Amino acid sequence: MSSSIQSGGANFESLFRSLAKDGRHLVVGFAGGAIPALPANLPLLKSAALVGVEIRHFLASRPREAQVVRTALFADVANGSLAPPRVAPFRLAEAKDALEALARRDRIGKVVVSS
Repeated sequence: MSSSIQSGGANFESLFRSLAKDGRHLVVGFAGGAIPALPANLPLLKSAALVGVEIRHFLASRPREAQVVRTALFADVANGSLAPPRVAPFRLAEAKDALEALARRDRIGKVVVSS
């Protein structure tokens, strides 16, 4: 079984096409641009799976596993083997700009508004 990493709407279909038979394509989110579509025949032709991964469901439905993953994730950030997410900072006076940036989906990282 193989997996692919989704890296943008323009590459979505070609990445799915690159899967081996019985592969899984995990959709974790969309960093920017239009949300892509996938022709329904592609999973059928490859016997492949397109799986949405929604973190809130994982946290609520599997709390013990989520705690193990969270502990490992924080340890990786603390020891420097994983960088924390980038932050796109906005001042409170720029809250409208922050919301527009979110709507445009053109920011990499977390949009943070502070006073």
